[in-house]
Amino acid sequence: MPVVGEFSRRRWQGPKQMYEIEHRYIVKDSFKPSVADSDCICIEQGFLSLDPLVRIRVTNVDSHGILTTKLGHGIKRIEVEGKIPLYVATDYLEDLVTVEKNRYSVIVGSQHWEVDIYTGRLTGLVIAELESDSVVPPQLLPQWVYPYPITEEPWFTTKTLLEHTGEELLRLQGRFLKRREAEAASYKS
Repeated sequence: MPVVGEFSRRRWQGPKQMYEIEHRYIVKDSFKPSVADSDCICIEQGFLSLDPLVRIRVTNVDSHGILTTKLGHGIKRIEVEGKIPLYVATDYLEDLVTVEKNRYSVIVGSQHWEVDIYTGRLTGLVIAELESDSVVPPQLLPQWVYPYPITEEPWFTTKTLLEHTGEELLRLQGRFLKRREAEAASYKS
């Protein structure tokens, strides 16, 4: 397997660094990708590091690979990423536990959402992500997401995605939704 540093000097196309401020939500069963949504992108990801403060991810996206480093935790993190040759990404992914998903780009008003429909052992899990500088008020969220952000939920981390099946995560998700809906009902009364 090639050394990553070797490609950072010779073939790295990037890197691109930015702060990433992401908000993740559970998608309701009513969501169905439409023809109006962008083409589906098939993604396979494996993780070289799962350290809570420094995560390193290799992604195979259709015709190229991406090496991503995320620094920090929570909603706002530094993200550095760059393209790597597809064969390098494929070599790394052969040795890693991977997550597979189909990603749809969905525009709602001025918001650009990415909806990940997980496949393989995580089939059934559907998560939407929005990169935004601020929290989106519930009334501005699309009707196909639950109004409870899961970005900082301990049951929804990269590590849990790698260690659990879709069925197990859906049970955790169900408990989370029941708890949040009970909390919302208690505030109303």
